[in-house]
Amino acid sequence: MAVNWNTSKPSPPVDLLTRVPKARAVKALGRTGPAVERAAQCVRAEYLEMPGLNLTRDQVRCLWGLDREFCDQVLEHLVEAGFLIRTPEDTYVLADGR
Repeated sequence: MAVNWNTSKPSPPVDLLTRVPKARAVKALGRTGPAVERAAQCVRAEYLEMPGLNLTRDQVRCLWGLDREFCDQVLEHLVEAGFLIRTPEDTYVLADGR
């Protein structure tokens, strides 16, 4: 006869999807300048962490959880600031090979 030495209560099944961090999702409350800048800071940090990043607009939207209109504002802000450039293939990469 096998003895179960585990006296703790069995843990409930874990839904792995609920454990995925949602740190990259950017919530834009007002679509104002400060909201665009906060989202742009998240995008900047990722591009600086991975300098070879080469993303389409849809990939940017997916990665940071942005809607189409707000994503366009953020990308436009980063291009105008000279941080990103839009390639002929419609992807966004770091400007000046930072």
